[in-house]
Amino acid sequence: MDRPHVALVPVFDLYRGQIVHAKAGNRSEYQPVVSRYSTRQGPFELITQIVSDFLPEQIYVADLDGIIHSQYAWDFYAKLIRLPCSIWIDLGIQEPQQVRRLLDLGFNVILGLESLTGPAHLQELVKESISEMSRLRFSLDLVQLQPKVNSAWPRDPIAIAEQVFATGLRNLLVLDLAQVGTSQGISTHWLCQRMKALHSEWDIWTGGGIRTWQDLQQLSQYGVSAGLVATSIHNGSILPISGI
Repeated sequence: MDRPHVALVPVFDLYRGQIVHAKAGNRSEYQPVVSRYSTRQGPFELITQIVSDFLPEQIYVADLDGIIHSQYAWDFYAKLIRLPCSIWIDLGIQEPQQVRRLLDLGFNVILGLESLTGPAHLQELVKESISEMSRLRFSLDLVQLQPKVNSAWPRDPIAIAEQVFATGLRNLLVLDLAQVGTSQGISTHWLCQRMKALHSEWDIWTGGGIRTWQDLQQLSQYGVSAGLVATSIHNGSILPISGI
């Protein structure tokens, strides 16, 4: 089987020192992941094994302790940067100095809608890294396709994307948290298609519900360049190309 046009980006959700199974955005109910890979390993070893098997160009790491509690595992992040791939990391970034620190360490940075108070907050973070905009990606966090927003944001996802585009950002992640970990298929494809039609310059990723390589490949017709996957890697629905 040929490598798909849409890149697979393995996802790792860290919580309380473990990789957890993120499901439907109900973070209080997240449990340690059950995986076809040995979960008796520590989180770094598990990530390393999956990276070794899938050989992704990029991975996505969400530190839920950072997002929920502003508690950061800097020593662990320093280990991650040794991996042979680019790493996008979401810590619930809120301060320009956090962006700078991650970029200096070698990470690419996720700026999540749910962590930002409004467009002015996003602009404050972006203006400190104008020369490195390609290493920043805005995450349009949705719940059942509705934005997970603070008060200063519009309630329409297209309107939010337009405000993000105005900052100069061109990397977008459209993520429906309600679909994450459910293996129910993708809900965001039409939204991605509309955004790509409005601005062809967008580099659009999406996630939530991707079940198979076929699901991933089909995203190309909606203007998506990469899909985030966790559950289907751990349950074996998506295997490394060499394993098919």
